[in-house]
Amino acid sequence: MQEKSTPCGCIGGKMRKRKIAEKGKVIHRQFFSDILLVFAVPFLILVIVYIGMSRNIERQICLRNYDIVKTGVENMEKTIDSLEKLAIFFEHDRDILNFYYRANPREEGKSTSDVLAAQRNLSAAGIANSDIANIQMYAAKSGTLIDSSVCSLYPERYYGGRFWIEGYDYARWENEILKNTQQQIFFEEQVFTQGRNCDVLIYNRGYTNQGRWNGNDRIVFLVEKQRLLKAFGAANYEEGFLCVRDRAGGYVLAEHMSDGAKRYLENHVPDKKDYVECTIDGRKMLLIDYYSGILEWTYTLAVPYDNVKMMVKPLTNIMACLVVLASIAGILVAVWTSLKFSRPLVRVHQMLGNSGKDASLEDFIYDLTEAVKGHEALKEEMQKQLLLVQYDRLRDVIIGNVVGKQEIQMIISQSGINENADYYVLLLLVWNDLDADMNLEEISAQKTYMEKVIFDQTEKDACLIMQFDMEKTIVLIPYEGCTLHETQKKAESFAKGVLDTKLPNLNYSISISGDIFDDLQFLSKGFYHAQRALQVSKNIFGESPVQWYYITKAYIPLSKDEEKNDDDNSSANVKAVEEIQKYINDHYSDSALSLTMIAEKFFITEAYVSKLFKRISGQNFSKYIEGVRMKQAKIFLDEGKTVAETSELVGYNTPQVFRRAWKRYYGNLPSDG
Repeated sequence: MQEKSTPCGCIGGKMRKRKIAEKGKVIHRQFFSDILLVFAVPFLILVIVYIGMSRNIERQICLRNYDIVKTGVENMEKTIDSLEKLAIFFEHDRDILNFYYRANPREEGKSTSDVLAAQRNLSAAGIANSDIANIQMYAAKSGTLIDSSVCSLYPERYYGGRFWIEGYDYARWENEILKNTQQQIFFEEQVFTQGRNCDVLIYNRGYTNQGRWNGNDRIVFLVEKQRLLKAFGAANYEEGFLCVRDRAGGYVLAEHMSDGAKRYLENHVPDKKDYVECTIDGRKMLLIDYYSGILEWTYTLAVPYDNVKMMVKPLTNIMACLVVLASIAGILVAVWTSLKFSRPLVRVHQMLGNSGKDASLEDFIYDLTEAVKGHEALKEEMQKQLLLVQYDRLRDVIIGNVVGKQEIQMIISQSGINENADYYVLLLLVWNDLDADMNLEEISAQKTYMEKVIFDQTEKDACLIMQFDMEKTIVLIPYEGCTLHETQKKAESFAKGVLDTKLPNLNYSISISGDIFDDLQFLSKGFYHAQRALQVSKNIFGESPVQWYYITKAYIPLSKDEEKNDDDNSSANVKAVEEIQKYINDHYSDSALSLTMIAEKFFITEAYVSKLFKRISGQNFSKYIEGVRMKQAKIFLDEGKTVAETSELVGYNTPQVFRRAWKRYYGNLPSDG
């Protein structure tokens, strides 16, 4: 007789399938979120690089404007210098001298030739210099004026016909220009000369004869303003302004200056930086001040900051597109990877779900193992993950995060540590004088090298090595068939072997503290004791390479208040660091100068020297020694000594080591100057 399926059975089957499908999605999502977290770190680095590069490009454009101002200043001062040289030439020209001191055509017609000769020389000088719109000479003795093209016996006829200054009448021109009593004066005006209107810089100076000036004769140079400002044009300051001010704050030249800009500059003190950001007339500006000591002028250029950002925008847009593309690619890779590596787990879950019964953890592990057989890559990845989990759990035991005895026993059993030893030695290797900006790859390589050294000193399967953090390495060694005294001696021999092998090959000092116990349940307490042993400042350990906890008990502060006092910058601690600095300054040439040497000299531990020196001086011990040596090395090189001689004088064993230190400190090689 055929059985009919009940409605409850159908409903239960559908619900089971739905749950299996939902669980599969959960597994996919979990893998995806984990992989996405892995990609988050390089993504954040990419964003930081993008922000840093954008700011750097913006700064380079700002510095480019600063260089434009500097070039414009150099060109302007070259022009002013050429005018001054021309004036000196006129002081020794015979025809010019006759014009100023002998000719008086109003009284003696025969001296008219002297005036004409002077005018010809003046015309030739004007033609030779394309920046000069005109040159005027006024002889007070005869009241005669000449320029590059005409001679005028009567300046009142010359002014208003051949030449005039916008806004000046004849009386003002005569008083402020021809009869000015200042040795030299600069200002800008709009003039009519040589048959055209133009903006000029007027350089009005007294005419001297062999360095003597009678206070009346004048030379007036009219320099094309646009030619002077041409070199500044690359800065595109049309929407900003450019001005030149003398020592008294008066304007020598001003271009596109608004009243708001003038008010701002009245209260503005030039900044020592290359450029500053400011707000003028409600608009954000890039302001560049450049002071020239030759003429004692201050050149100020202002351009809208929006223009600077517009120049940066194409590059930042490209970088932003790259960041977005990298993000999309990362998400796609995360999706593909999560699907690929979660598929075996989903399959196992489906197998267990289709069995129609709840599966135990042991069954799940068995089915999972069967599902991944032949998938060697996934098996290797699972093994790595298992080791990482075991490593993290053992670390929790060491730092005291696990307190249950049974749980501690289970974690220790899974770690593979010998549980039948008579004694266990926990050694804490601390890397002194590490700094956050040190080369992490170098530190990692040297710590890997130290692991090999440690394995070479003992049986590879008889010890556990754990890189606790960047500064600490934990070594756990079990000893069987040994008394407590024998265990201590063996551990000290092991530590001495490590340090003796380390010294010629590593750049950093290592301190070793330790504790001995007979039960792995005391693993957390042993780690705590080893850390406490490092807090002792005095060297109470003699020649022992290990700072044992049992020796340090009497010297460890008993209360938090005592620990706080030990950490304060007391006068005794400050004096100790000052004495150490003095010793370094006096013995920088000793190639053996090191943290170990200082610790022995002042009878304190290496770990405490490193900690105290950084806390008081704010600088790492090794960085301080390097700084003293590099500053002295620069003095020796400036005195003419060779690199080889200098490296020996400042305590380096070879010139190669000295060159690496120099490049690390100054950013270049000593041969680069």
